[in-house]
Amino acid sequence: MLTLDFRGHGGSEVEFKGLSVEEAMLGVMFPTRFIAAEGDTGADSARRPQELSEGSGELYLVPGDDHGTDLLNGEAADQVWSLLVDFLDDHLDPTQP
Repeated sequence: MLTLDFRGHGGSEVEFKGLSVEEAMLGVMFPTRFIAAEGDTGADSARRPQELSEGSGELYLVPGDDHGTDLLNGEAADQVWSLLVDFLDDHLDPTQP
């Protein structure tokens, strides 16, 4: 699982490992699912990479204020795991190497 820090760094610029969100999403040509907690300070910023995914990105906001991998064990863990498993079921073909 890839987690992005949508909280920004001192402003509205959203970064991932020093790249702007535009640079990080450049050339992403596969389906993406973004999951953020409603109370996370970066939840609103999660909309930008979803917008940049050119129609292949889905954004889900779940209850709570967990961030990143804390979502996997947090208040909405069952919903987060369900969203992840459903995404993998939808986009992985077990018959292909």
